[in-house]
Amino acid sequence: MDERFMPYAGRWVALVNDQIAGVGEQADAAWHLAQANRPKERPQLIYVDRVDGDPLYLPPLVAELRPLLTHHPFPVYLVGGIVRDALLGRDCKDIDLVVPRDAIKLTFQLAD
Repeated sequence: MDERFMPYAGRWVALVNDQIAGVGEQADAAWHLAQANRPKERPQLIYVDRVDGDPLYLPPLVAELRPLLTHHPFPVYLVGGIVRDALLGRDCKDIDLVVPRDAIKLTFQLAD
């Protein structure tokens, strides 16, 4: 883990141009702080794992989709079975996403 993130263990960090622009207990809190601090730029959200815990296993498809999802104009949330399976250490069979807007547009982008 990047040492500059250590103070934020267990929290969400919003980065803009690799600089911390917002921090929050929830992803949307970090997102809104970053938007307030850097309104013309789009933040990238990361969760800083606690030092005492193992990182959650997510299927390789999530890493493959990450570049597209981080460039979506609104936050994208993993929900449902993938979260349950990650917490239980199981393989996931599908990925469920929730977005506050432009869901159809994102669906077409993912299909391409």
